[in-house]
Amino acid sequence: MTNFAKLLVRLSTPKVEGVRIAVIDDGVDVSESVFSDKIERGMSFERIQNSEPSTRELEAPYYISRSGHGTMVAALICRICPMARLYIAKVPDPKISGDSPVISAEATAEVTLLVHHCCQQTG
Repeated sequence: MTNFAKLLVRLSTPKVEGVRIAVIDDGVDVSESVFSDKIERGMSFERIQNSEPSTRELEAPYYISRSGHGTMVAALICRICPMARLYIAKVPDPKISGDSPVISAEATAEVTLLVHHCCQQTG
């Protein structure tokens, strides 16, 4: 992936401003220096069960990646497109149905709203 990123950076392309990218993955470790001033907004759609009877669910923070995959994807985007503004959507670990991972309709709808918000912003 690193070589691919280097190749894309070397291509002659016009520089543009206002690039907004939604990273829909397992979260992003925002402590990485590559993300300094790059993350515009983040939301988590992953719920975790709480052992306390008073509250049933907690939200897993978007700024913690389950496997590091979302962090790697976001870092690659920042290397290829340094002017990108990132919108992070942490989605639940997909459940396996047959041979394919499946994300709930509710999580998909919530992520769609975040992406819509990302695309509607100006400036």
